[in-house]
Amino acid sequence: MAQPSEAGVSRSVRRVQAEAARSIVVLPPSPTVLIATIGFALLVGVCVAAGGVLAAAAVALVGSVLAWAWVGLLDVPSPRGVIGVVAGTALGSAVLAAFRLDEPLLRWVPVALALGLIGAFAHQILRTDGRSRLTFGLAGTVSGVVVVGAGVPWVGVAVPTGGRWLAGMTLLGVVVAVVAELAARWPRMVPFVVVLGALVAAGLAGLLSGPVWSAWLAGVSGAADTAGMAGAAGTAGAAGVAGSGVAAGPLGAAVSPGLAMELSAGAALLGAVVSQSVRRVMASAPGVGTVRAELAVAAAAVLMPAGAAYVLLRIFVA
Repeated sequence: MAQPSEAGVSRSVRRVQAEAARSIVVLPPSPTVLIATIGFALLVGVCVAAGGVLAAAAVALVGSVLAWAWVGLLDVPSPRGVIGVVAGTALGSAVLAAFRLDEPLLRWVPVALALGLIGAFAHQILRTDGRSRLTFGLAGTVSGVVVVGAGVPWVGVAVPTGGRWLAGMTLLGVVVAVVAELAARWPRMVPFVVVLGALVAAGLAGLLSGPVWSAWLAGVSGAADTAGMAGAAGTAGAAGVAGSGVAAGPLGAAVSPGLAMELSAGAALLGAVVSQSVRRVMASAPGVGTVRAELAVAAAAVLMPAGAAYVLLRIFVA
């Protein structure tokens, strides 16, 4: 009996794969993920506006939720050890980030992340269950450490002048993208609606950073900073800005109003894009469909955009 040629088998395999790809159904966005994302974003935004210590508390809380839910999302072996490593990294990095809120910011965070990576390997070494799926378990633990580490810059943006505003604009982009995704009536509309939502968030952030709002925002920011300062130098600086009659703007006197609008729009756009990308990438994880896994997706979607706000802050503002 003649055997099929290798070329014929390859064509058959490719045909089956193509048919399977065409049959993939784009799932509608989960309301649980979207609503939890909004809740986490509001929590982080309020705490960042209140200062570095509360921002660290918010990062620790959201990171601990992610650690608990991460094992449900990825279905990793030895889940209790993974929860311990990821939650310990979240708590340790948040505490070390808030330990010194002066320059250089986040100086001790690499220590916590390094210990988290060491803990990921140590956990696999100490397993007594035969170490089944060792590579997958190690990869799942390390990825959880990376995600919670990516959220630590929320503590850094809560300290310098203008950082809280950039954080707010980044989280505004996250929320607007979520609302746009909720408004999509058909799953295949989601990418187009989210792109539109990201552009709307960028335009709204730029509008809020414009000259119409600059005086009011500078007054609110100056009052908050003055109330939080303990030294006479800070009080004298605030009085000097108030006496100059020049609106410092939401990002401080060193940033021109035009650049402030561009940075705010960019922060909102990046927040929307990063958050949406995280949700779409994690939508194919093994455990998606349970509330526990959906909380992990929502927490990651709020933690990951922190780096965008921090990079914009350090490059263009402070």
